[in-house]
Amino acid sequence: MSRWADFLITEVRYDATRKFVQRVKLCLGNDMTQVRTEEWTRDRLLERMRRGLSFHTARRNQDGSVYECDFVRPLHLPDEPVTFLRTDTEFTPSDYFGALPEF
Repeated sequence: MSRWADFLITEVRYDATRKFVQRVKLCLGNDMTQVRTEEWTRDRLLERMRRGLSFHTARRNQDGSVYECDFVRPLHLPDEPVTFLRTDTEFTPSDYFGALPEF
């Protein structure tokens, strides 16, 4: 099976305003046998994106296997000093990871 992305994000933690993700849980993204997970800060995720690594969201089936969901893209808005992280095509100034579980 071909590799989906460099990393698969499986859970997110938003800040109190729900505008930004503070942390993400992710696993290596190469096939349906995801086993190793890590927790990263938002800054580490953005820095790795700037280096060219790719990220997709993923969900777990009841049997524990992982399936790919959406591409995570950086969103740069002209009047905003920060980069947002989104899985949709909207231009809303906030992070958005769809229905990904929160921790």
